[in-house]
Amino acid sequence: MWLKSAAPDVKISISGADNTTIRTLTIQGHPGLNRVWWDLRYESGSTITMQTPPLYEPWAPARRQYAAYGTRIPPAGPIVPPGTYTVRVKAGAAEQTAKLTILPDPKSPGTLQSIEAQVAFSRQVLAEIDDVARMGNALEAMRKQSQDLIAKLAGDAQKSTVLEQVKTFEGDMSKVEAKMIDLRNTGRSEDAFRQPVQLYERISWMIGQMVGTPGGGSGGGDLGPTDQQVAVNDGFKQELAAIEAEYKQITDSEMPALNALLKQNGVDVTITPESRGQ
Repeated sequence: MWLKSAAPDVKISISGADNTTIRTLTIQGHPGLNRVWWDLRYESGSTITMQTPPLYEPWAPARRQYAAYGTRIPPAGPIVPPGTYTVRVKAGAAEQTAKLTILPDPKSPGTLQSIEAQVAFSRQVLAEIDDVARMGNALEAMRKQSQDLIAKLAGDAQKSTVLEQVKTFEGDMSKVEAKMIDLRNTGRSEDAFRQPVQLYERISWMIGQMVGTPGGGSGGGDLGPTDQQVAVNDGFKQELAAIEAEYKQITDSEMPALNALLKQNGVDVTITPESRGQ
């Protein structure tokens, strides 16, 4: 695209036949020719940003990205099926659209039906990844706030009862989070060899072969999910539902009760699932 002048936050969005946005890219536009590359993929899954130190690894940074070995975390979004798409470019008040036709690989053994089945399954699994990341990030935020509060209350003998309640709350969160990720993960992929992998990594490993790796020459193939993949994912969904129930108990019951206790004891802190940028 050609811009007469600089335009911050130029947005390029791609939508399908139903007008649902598939991907949005943002660039800093400069005068003249601007080139944007879309890899024909949906959005990637969500990542988990650790905010608390890894267990038994005091040398590692508290804030780090979760890492795994042998798969991309989070998984990439699947490549869109063949069809006609709409590209919308918005730079300031100016907006233009154009149609884009994606053709099937003539040498692929897949059919449009099998490709669409693969994409639908991949997107379903990525939604599960997003649920795990949402809970993991919230638990990390609450655990960080709890650990900071524990350090603050440690020297106040009059707050010993409150301190124990905060420690119990942090421990309950750790137990739930440990079912989704390895709390000893230092942000290095080799950690996957040292401890059992949990739900976040197992889902990523299962779906990684289907969606392929951006830039790696792999699109995951054009065949639908196997019966084994569907069965394994059914097991993942059961695990996820059980974890979500425990997570809801923490956010809907334990967290409000602790915040009420803090207020009653004159502690001017409120634990929330939102990160405070620490």
